Amino acid sequence: MSAGGEGVLDLAVVGAGPAGLAAAAAAGERGLVTAVFDESPVAGGRLLGQLHPVPGGWWVGRAEAARLVAAVEDRPTVSLRLGAGVYAAAREEGGFRLHASVSPTPVRARSLLVATGATELPVPLPGWNLPGVITAGAAQTLANVWGVEVGRRSFVVGLSPLAFAVALELSAAGVPPAAIAPPAPGPALAHLGPPAAQWREALRLARLGPVWARPGAALLASPALRRALLPRLPRSGLPLLGSRLRLNVAVEAVVGRESAEGVRLRRLDGDGRPVGPAWHEAADAVLLAGGLRPVPDLLRALGARMATVEELGGEVPVVDPDGATTVPGLYAAGNALGVEGAAVAMAQGRRAALAVAARLGRADGRAQAEARAAVERARADAPFAFHAGVAEGHRRIAALWQEGGGGDGRAV
Repeated sequence: MSAGGEGVLDLAVVGAGPAGLAAAAAAGERGLVTAVFDESPVAGGRLLGQLHPVPGGWWVGRAEAARLVAAVEDRPTVSLRLGAGVYAAAREEGGFRLHASVSPTPVRARSLLVATGATELPVPLPGWNLPGVITAGAAQTLANVWGVEVGRRSFVVGLSPLAFAVALELSAAGVPPAAIAPPAPGPALAHLGPPAAQWREALRLARLGPVWARPGAALLASPALRRALLPRLPRSGLPLLGSRLRLNVAVEAVVGRESAEGVRLRRLDGDGRPVGPAWHEAADAVLLAGGLRPVPDLLRALGARMATVEELGGEVPVVDPDGATTVPGLYAAGNALGVEGAAVAMAQGRRAALAVAARLGRADGRAQAEARAAVERARADAPFAFHAGVAEGHRRIAALWQEGGGGDGRAV
């Protein structure tokens, strides 16, 4: 059966990001009848908004997405179904039944790969619903994909890796953010952790910054020294990525009448407590950078065993070394397994596709071993980890798989 014909698919892939596209290309290499579904009209997922420097130039996510799409379209047994949201899925004898927005009848597949990626964590400040307030990921897409200027004076709220990525990209585009600062602590922001936890996250990434900044970061990593030194930093912050990093200033709210006009700020002491009077600073765009968490909803709905692992960004499925879940024929790859970079996601997608091919007699143990090793290499070569201890997080998942436990969603 061809990819566009009627019948049962060998593999259905939900998500046309780096993991899903890489999986489809690998499945096509092995002749598997495969379809990739994505609710977006454009393939590539988060690749489309990514742009970062590499030795000798820039790594452009759009170019990588185009390469993957070309590899998928080159395989006659693979179809790419965009603008096709999968709104229901169920297990049935011999595989899975999916309902997609572009298919008048259910789609059936022997195996299912969920590559639904990650979503941004909210930063619910007062005024965050004003026009001109967008997420860091949206800013990346506007600037890097569509060439839209997000603001002449933008303010980044959050100390996640996304905050520094968008600051770097906007600086390269000639519109650097005015500042990067954490949100003020409060009950609505408990999921981001207290300022001290956010500071640790920022300091963990200091090795990516200029050499002159690294000794200072090492000093601030000590809680005692941080309490002494942080209040003494200038309120205007320190230069970083063309912007100003303001560790001892917190954003309390976005201010404006019909759109964002600025932010309300307050100083933080060395323990992360707001002190002193508040003041306003002008900003015509506020970029919320709370970080990322996996999107495993479809896996959970299909009965896969889940566990909450903070080192991986939140709730993830318990999987074997190939990304197979506890539900026969159901696999996961990419950020649905834990928030990591595009190279790891692509390697995980290929690994899962080869595991499906092996079930059908289209791949051998050597190919699977090489695919597993490629995931580990991609992880080791990643310029930074989105979450500290990601390797330990995957070891916890492996231990749960070996033990056959971890099915109640509790943190491990």
